[in-house]
Amino acid sequence: MPPEHIVVDGIPYVLSRAVAKTAGLSPNYISRFCREELVQAVRNNGLWYVNEDSLRNYLADQARQRDEWNQKQSELRKQERGLAEKSAAPTPTRSALPATTRRVQPAEALLAGLTLFAVMASGALAYSNIAPEAFARSIDRAQTGLAPVSWRGEVLGSGYLV
Repeated sequence: MPPEHIVVDGIPYVLSRAVAKTAGLSPNYISRFCREELVQAVRNNGLWYVNEDSLRNYLADQARQRDEWNQKQSELRKQERGLAEKSAAPTPTRSALPATTRRVQPAEALLAGLTLFAVMASGALAYSNIAPEAFARSIDRAQTGLAPVSWRGEVLGSGYLV
């Protein structure tokens, strides 16, 4: 079992696993600090030993930087909200809506749908009156799946000649 405490050049070091438990961090995280030389540490027999004061100072500095960043972000968000509120148009209230708005009744919706169908059907009938042979051929092609037909009854694409 390796020693938990060592002293190198008069500086006390503690095993990274022991420091991780007291700091509430993962041993791998502490080892990363050591590898990246973010804290004062030495490697002895393949194990990292950390100076506790150095680790404590590093973590305090990180917390201070995080708090400063959060404060800066908070101020930016307040400024953005202020600008957005100044530039935003007022949202209409219920009383600002026109008095003529009403729900469409189901019968009215059905009538509108039938009207649209009649307009589309009249276009197809008008086409059939102009060129009855072409209309019949396009319907035959559509029914046999040989050629696609538009809503007007026109054959789309070349298809097969009949």
